[in-house]
Amino acid sequence: MRTRFFAVAALVIMLMTLAVGLAAAQTPPPPPPQKAPPPKTKVEAELPLPPPAPKAPPGLPINVRIDVTITDQRGSAPPAKKTVSMLLADGQNGGVRSVSQIPTFKNSGGPPIHLPLNIDAAPLILEGNKVRLRLVLNVELPSQTGPTEDSRGEQGFNLTTTVTEQVTSILESGKPMVVAQSADPISDRQVTIEAKATILR
Repeated sequence: MRTRFFAVAALVIMLMTLAVGLAAAQTPPPPPPQKAPPPKTKVEAELPLPPPAPKAPPGLPINVRIDVTITDQRGSAPPAKKTVSMLLADGQNGGVRSVSQIPTFKNSGGPPIHLPLNIDAAPLILEGNKVRLRLVLNVELPSQTGPTEDSRGEQGFNLTTTVTEQVTSILESGKPMVVAQSADPISDRQVTIEAKATILR
C-alpha cells in the first residue's frame, strides 16, 4: 500500500511539473521597453501649431451662368450696352478683368487714359429655383460718345465717368433683373446694371 501511495504521489508531481513547464512556454515574453521621444529643441517648441484643415466650401455640384449687362444712356441718344458673362460653380467666386486704353489730347501732354471694366460675382443656389448673387462692379467710361476736338483741332478724350457698385440680390433663375442704376453728377447720363443668373442643371 505504501509503495503504491508513493508511486501515485510521484506521478502527480511529474504531471504538475509538466503543466507548469507548458504554461511557461506558452506565456509570451514581455514587450521591450519603448524609448521615450527625444525632447523638442527650442526652435521646435516655438513653432506654432498647424492651422486646422479648411472646411469644405458650401455649394452644390452645379454651375450657374452669370450675365451682367451694362447700359449707358445719355439723354435721348441710343443706349450703349456691354454684356459680360461667366460660368461659376455654386458657392464659388469668379471675376472678369478688362482694360481699354484711349489717347488724351496730344497738346495736354498727359498719358493715355486706361478704362477698366472689372466684375466679380459669387452665386449661391437657394430653394425655389432662386440664386443669391453677390456682385461687385467697377467700370470707367469716357464722358463723350466719341473723340472731341480741342482748339487746335486735335482729337482725344479728357473726361471719364467711374461707376462702382456692390450689391447682393435674390434672383430667379433665368430672369434678368436691374440690380443698380447710377446717375452722372454733372449730366443726364444714367448707367444701369442688369444681372441674370441661370442654374444649369
